[in-house]
Amino acid sequence: MEDLLRAKEAQHLTARITAGFCWRWGEPRRGRLVDDITIGSWRKPWNLRGESRLDGVPPSWLWATDPVGFGQVGCVYTAQGFEYDWNGAILGDDLVWRQDRWLPNP
Repeated sequence: MEDLLRAKEAQHLTARITAGFCWRWGEPRRGRLVDDITIGSWRKPWNLRGESRLDGVPPSWLWATDPVGFGQVGCVYTAQGFEYDWNGAILGDDLVWRQDRWLPNP
C-alpha cells in the first residue's frame, strides 16, 4: 500500500496513510517521533500532535497538506478534511471481520 501511495506522490498527486486508534501514541523521544504503528516489519509514527514543527515534521494541522506529512500515519482527526488525492487506510484490531460482516472491537 505504501509503495502504491509513493507512486501517486511521484505522479504529483497527494497521498497519505491513516489508521484508527489501535496503537499507542507515544510522545516524541530525543526530538523525534516514535514508530508506534508496527505491522510485521513495517513501522511508522503517528502524525505529530503538537502545533509546532519537530525535526522537520509538520504540525498536526499541516499533516495532510505538507509534503513531509507522507512519512507519518494520520489519525482520524488530522485526516478530517481529506485534503489529498489518495488515502490508504490501515484496519487494525478495532474493526474485525466476523462471518459475513465487519464489527467494531472497542
